[in-house]
Amino acid sequence: MLTTTQKRVLTAGGYNPQMMTAGECDAALIELAGAAINTIATPFAPAADAPTAEMDAPTFDALFGPRPSAESLIDVFMKNGAEAFKQAILQSTAALEDAALDHERDAADANRALLESEAALAKERAAPRTERVVIHTHNSAGERITDSALSDVPACDLLGLDASASFTFKATAAAVPAPEYDFSGVLANGILKLLAVCDATQNCMWIAGERGTGKTALVEALAKSTGRNFYRLAHSQQMECADYIGTRVFDDEGAMVWADGLLTTALRDPCAIIAIDEPSLNPAACQMYQTILDQRYLSIPATGERVNLQPDQLIIALDNTSGDGDQSGAYHGTAPVNIAFMDRFAFIAKASYMPMAAEAKLLERYCSAAQANAIALYAQAVRSAVADGTVEQTVSYRRLEALAILIGSGVPQNVALVTAIFNHVNHADDEEFYRQLAGATLDLNN
Repeated sequence: MLTTTQKRVLTAGGYNPQMMTAGECDAALIELAGAAINTIATPFAPAADAPTAEMDAPTFDALFGPRPSAESLIDVFMKNGAEAFKQAILQSTAALEDAALDHERDAADANRALLESEAALAKERAAPRTERVVIHTHNSAGERITDSALSDVPACDLLGLDASASFTFKATAAAVPAPEYDFSGVLANGILKLLAVCDATQNCMWIAGERGTGKTALVEALAKSTGRNFYRLAHSQQMECADYIGTRVFDDEGAMVWADGLLTTALRDPCAIIAIDEPSLNPAACQMYQTILDQRYLSIPATGERVNLQPDQLIIALDNTSGDGDQSGAYHGTAPVNIAFMDRFAFIAKASYMPMAAEAKLLERYCSAAQANAIALYAQAVRSAVADGTVEQTVSYRRLEALAILIGSGVPQNVALVTAIFNHVNHADDEEFYRQLAGATLDLNN
């Protein structure tokens, strides 16, 4: 027998209890109760872009607790009527809403903490490095030169020089000796001291020299030994300013965003030693350096941002020429550089090949000491012939290193010389001289 409350529920649900059997009424009441229960979970249904189960997303029950039992609510409805049923639903809904609010607050707190962490990291990267120090060094009398430096590592020890070296370099606390590079060769021709002056006075320097004289290796070793990041901006005739300043790109969501180029990235690094490599291969692109070298900042037209050169950054140009072009034809593609651009470099230094003993010492990493000495002596003879005009093309350290690697690996001398040296000579007369000189002086397989 139906109660008055049950009849009202059936009527409100679109049923006519007078035309239904007892079994049909029970089934309809259960269906209506189930429909009411399903509305409880509706506000908490996952969004279309919510994580899926495959992504290990938390379940409904894990977030909000187990859903109310359908059987228990139906039992309340059948036994106690609509009012008790309504109160049970309201209580369950309130509990779910409280759990949802707690979850939203936790997610907001986590998101806020993440944003604060990212902001702190960005601020730390943009701020000048506090670990930047000036290395203590010694004067010619062996006395330590003291100033506001924070490090107790002498520059002579750091760069592997004797105590007579009297100059300072800026460095980080991560500075370590660079044992693979012999700084004594560049100390002798004054380049190392000039670099130290540039580093201390925030000036720029142009280093010119034949291929293989170790221009890039010098700057790279200096960056390594002083614990600073090294950026090499290699030039070519095909490069454009956007390649180094940056451009707009599509992000993962399809939106257009700005992406820094290598130059802009380097300028944002307070530790940077920046090498402008072979600018004479594309003098037109040198215009992007004008304000950097002169006013110490880079303007990005696309964003309106101004990126300032940091106080501890060092900019060095490395080129086979002194900016006046190449008359020998050895460096095809180079061109004279605008004199106004060249004037922004405080010093122009000429790099020369390392002393024979220094080259031999480096070559010992690949072959025996006797073989390394013989290769270095052969190179010195070739370079002497270039100096007196006998041949035009000299031999670089890279060629000597390639020869030492092959010899040290057991490759026969004649094969090693052809592949590492002779095949790299452009002039037939020069190649013949190279071959005759090798036949008369070299015996590397013993």
